[in-house]
Amino acid sequence: MYSSYDVFSSYVINGSFNFGREVDYSYQRICLGVIANVFKKAEFMNNILKIMITTFLFSPSLKAKNYWEELDRYAFDTIDHRSTHAVLVLHKGQIVFEKYALGWTAKKKHHSWSMAKSVSSLVLLAAVEDGYLNLDSKLSSLNLGQEILNCLTIDPLKKTLSIYDLLTMSSGIKFSERYETGPFYSSVINMLYGSGQSNMGQYALCAPQRSEPGQLFEYSSGDTNILMMALRSSLPPSLKDSYPWKKIFEPMDLNVTWETDAAGTWVGSSWVYMTPKDYLKIGELLLNGGRYQDKQIISSENAKLFFTSAKVNDQEQTLKKYENHKYVSPMLLYGHGSWLNKSLTSQKLKATIPAPYPTITENLAFFLGHRGQSITIIPELSSVILRLGDEDSKSFSREKFLSLAIQSIKEYSDANP
Repeated sequence: MYSSYDVFSSYVINGSFNFGREVDYSYQRICLGVIANVFKKAEFMNNILKIMITTFLFSPSLKAKNYWEELDRYAFDTIDHRSTHAVLVLHKGQIVFEKYALGWTAKKKHHSWSMAKSVSSLVLLAAVEDGYLNLDSKLSSLNLGQEILNCLTIDPLKKTLSIYDLLTMSSGIKFSERYETGPFYSSVINMLYGSGQSNMGQYALCAPQRSEPGQLFEYSSGDTNILMMALRSSLPPSLKDSYPWKKIFEPMDLNVTWETDAAGTWVGSSWVYMTPKDYLKIGELLLNGGRYQDKQIISSENAKLFFTSAKVNDQEQTLKKYENHKYVSPMLLYGHGSWLNKSLTSQKLKATIPAPYPTITENLAFFLGHRGQSITIIPELSSVILRLGDEDSKSFSREKFLSLAIQSIKEYSDANP
């Protein structure tokens, strides 16, 4: 014969009132029996207390809210062919979300594509700090070899070309950055896979000039490979093949594969490979002002450059380009090896160019790569967001993805101060 309490407590333990996870119910029943003996003379209060104890003391805590559910659903939706391989979110030094798909794992190195340009910029700025070259150095002053220096005589405008112009994609060199949409007219495809692969920097440098250096922003994989050629020529023999590892990768415990062209120069535009967590470390380095653990890898001043608009964005040719483009789709600004979600006010044109992603903060920096690679660094949230994939669908919106990630971070942070 079971009392009403026995029936009800069984329902609490085994039925819908069990808010927790699976537990050792024999332990609960022993505890309830002990409490029942103590409260025999006060049956009503006894039953109430036992129910409260069962529900709130001996059951595990309520299931924690899944702050990442919407982000997870959007990023990894296979119905719309989003082809996400990995998403990791770092917040206040801890990975708070991590998921892999389509056969990718934490240990598998992933192709950076053009995120390599940001890695190249980091290496270049470190070399400037070490005194191997200066941002205002002219290419004509470097020891590039006569054959390469002859490219500078093709057009008088090339004589003023500087390291800073290359860092900020403002060389003025004509270079077609088309992939699937125009492979037969693509400078980048010919450089990476055709006649330019023997010396990619030289191939890009010898192309015709479109404009005076420093006046027009034009995204160019060629600029970054010229930059890496210039850097390697400025290093001492003992570091020509190892500088990025000695200066940055090894001190940060990064396992990096970086392919070279036939001349031995790192392909700074496109061919870096790291694990997802190593990419995240690069973002964290800049989030922390160039510092990794107890090591200052690059100065805080140079780390800030990744969040700073390039000088070319104040030039009239570039301003007109942004102004014309805003009616189609506002463009991200380029910084110093990074992309920026900043609005731009032009006194010269008496116009304001809006930030391309109005629903998210302007205080961030992107590393972006072909087919959907991205590292997003957000100082005001102490966060880094990594997305790796093989995107071939327009259904993936970077702005929506980041909006969901930022909202999830804020909710998680509010619940875990």
